[in-house]
Amino acid sequence: MNLIPVVTDAEYERYAVLVNAILPGPPVTGPELRSRDERRSRPGGRFLIEKDGEEVGTASYFQSEFVADPGRFYAAISVRKDRLGRGTATQAQALLLRELEPYNVTVLDASCREDNAEAVAFLTENGYVETMREWESVLDVPSFDPAPFAEARLRPL
Repeated sequence: MNLIPVVTDAEYERYAVLVNAILPGPPVTGPELRSRDERRSRPGGRFLIEKDGEEVGTASYFQSEFVADPGRFYAAISVRKDRLGRGTATQAQALLLRELEPYNVTVLDASCREDNAEAVAFLTENGYVETMREWESVLDVPSFDPAPFAEARLRPL
């Protein structure tokens, strides 16, 4: 298994295609990801996970622009569903941790959706502890009926 650093436009596009195929949510593009990385002032890296001659997922690490702790990083690993259960995420994590060694990491944050049982199990089995939950609220604007809220008024607290 290899982690291929994402540096070229073609690699950014392949990374985006994989992320869009693996993760739910709004799609991302290669140029959008490249732009984010170019604006970043702290350490970070994106990688294509290559195993058995094919790209099977993505891995990344970043240090948040909003966290003062120099030893705190965020890591993400996403693997295609058809490659789950084969040790791919475990091997990718080991390679990603090797990439992080120069930074003397003291805290490694990760996240996943709670409806992704494989990801929750992976994080739990690897010693991650839940510290925060986020909820996603989505409003289908074209089908929204505002009538039930017509009498609603905001009140000061």
